[in-house]
Amino acid sequence: VLEDRVEKIKALWKHLPGDALTVMEDGCYVVKEFRYYVHKQLAPVTDILSMNEDELQEYIGKRIDILDPKAVLDAVETVHKNSGIKTILVHSAAWALAYGEKAHIMKNSLNGGIAMAGTRFRMGDVFTPEDYNETMQMPGRAESVRFCEDIKELSDNHICCVPCKDLRYVEHPTVVGLGDSFAGGLLPGLLKE
Repeated sequence: VLEDRVEKIKALWKHLPGDALTVMEDGCYVVKEFRYYVHKQLAPVTDILSMNEDELQEYIGKRIDILDPKAVLDAVETVHKNSGIKTILVHSAAWALAYGEKAHIMKNSLNGGIAMAGTRFRMGDVFTPEDYNETMQMPGRAESVRFCEDIKELSDNHICCVPCKDLRYVEHPTVVGLGDSFAGGLLPGLLKE
């Protein structure tokens, strides 16, 4: 079934315009080998592989401190090298970053993803464009800002890192669906960039 679906996706991608930008959102695979198969098969047609902090750590086979720039950079470089996908995007509770070929065009996208997920986190299921814009204007968490500055210093010019908003004041957050919300905020930014 998986082989059939992968072949169908590759066939569909042949009909995209030459300048199309493709994003694959990673997921939790029941059979770990399936993940590597999907990445290998779709790498030639995927521009950006997006994953959350848990999927990153599952990929490298160990837990890391997501505020340790060296550990995160090593992990992202491992995924970049082993997956064969041009750009790796990781979204976490503290930051969102892109590493690789398309990282330089991702700042607006990462900010949009963070704002959308942050708005859902603080407002729940019902929010307005004004709520989204308010989240967009909020400051980043201090430790997240520091992390982004530090990881940029460690890497070459192939990284873009954006801190998450400081939402520690939220008493009753919505935590379900934040990854999907991030993706929903990410994609319009790609259109602008």
